Amino acid sequence: MQCDLSKILKNAKSWLDKGVKYQMGADRKKLMDCSAFVWRCMEERKYNGIVWRNTDWLVSERSLPYFKRIKKPVVGCIAVYGRYRNKKGKKRAGHVCIVVDPIKKTVIDCSSSQEGVSQRVAKFFWTRKDVVYLVPIPASVKK
Repeated sequence: MQCDLSKILKNAKSWLDKGVKYQMGADRKKLMDCSAFVWRCMEERKYNGIVWRNTDWLVSERSLPYFKRIKKPVVGCIAVYGRYRNKKGKKRAGHVCIVVDPIKKTVIDCSSSQEGVSQRVAKFFWTRKDVVYLVPIPASVKK
């Protein structure tokens, strides 16, 4: 059984033009961060038992009972990278999004650079070496 990625993408698109603003760590209807946005697109209550609220958990081995890693992004999958240090050694937060079109490199995310939920070209999800592409595993097939 496979997860319905088209539903995740439909949910993501439903957040466009709703006036949602970005705030690190927030999870409210009009104020959220990137991981809270993706969690809501996945309809979190259908994924009972998962407790994740950040990108570091998603890229870790702990997420594997709930997500399957895929080599190349597909429409509706999740693209994520965890915390890292920039070239100057400064710690930077990770980021997560829903893939809209892997050919055009478009995503829907909630980010500070776009001041909230938006659809945009985000080539860095295809060029960063630390990006992980994930497909949720439906609760009915988890062991």
